[in-house]
Amino acid sequence: MTNAPVEKPTDAPIQPLSAPEGAEQAKARNMRNIVLGLSLVGFVILIFVVTLVKLGGNVGNRPL
Repeated sequence: MTNAPVEKPTDAPIQPLSAPEGAEQAKARNMRNIVLGLSLVGFVILIFVVTLVKLGGNVGNRPL
């Protein structure tokens, strides 16, 4: 068995995966985030309305 020196990896600077984004990409990302947020709010409202419709008038007639 030989005792060969172990090479350590050099500390290379971390390279970004993509180029820095411009103003157009930032604006597009913000618009996607707004649309996604509004879609989520709409979905929650839809589930709430469907729940109220399914319960109907039975909400007030519950036994205590």
